[in-house]
Amino acid sequence: KQNVRTLLFTAPGERIWDPQFGVGLRNYLFEFPTIDLKTEVGGKIKKQFEKYMPFLELRAVFEEQDPKNPAVLKINIKYFIKPLSVFEVLALNVNILEKSIVYTSAAGSPSKS
Repeated sequence: KQNVRTLLFTAPGERIWDPQFGVGLRNYLFEFPTIDLKTEVGGKIKKQFEKYMPFLELRAVFEEQDPKNPAVLKINIKYFIKPLSVFEVLALNVNILEKSIVYTSAAGSPSKS
């Protein structure tokens, strides 16, 4: 789980020895959730999983706007940890007004970053 969070929250260029590493979700806190943004985020997540997390099998990435709050982009990432035969779900709420990302795992323990 920590490896996935690190991949999602590390901004490209942040790691000097590997400037391509990371999705940089915090960079999207200042952009309004649009269809283009959802496509871009989903594509970045898929590419980063393929390149840096070969021990995980990405099953699905779902992006949707919260109908009650259009400033919130909900991202659900479902993946399978091959060596452990474990299925995980990471749910993220990216809130552009509060400039925050709230995430929960399948266990449902919320955290804020």
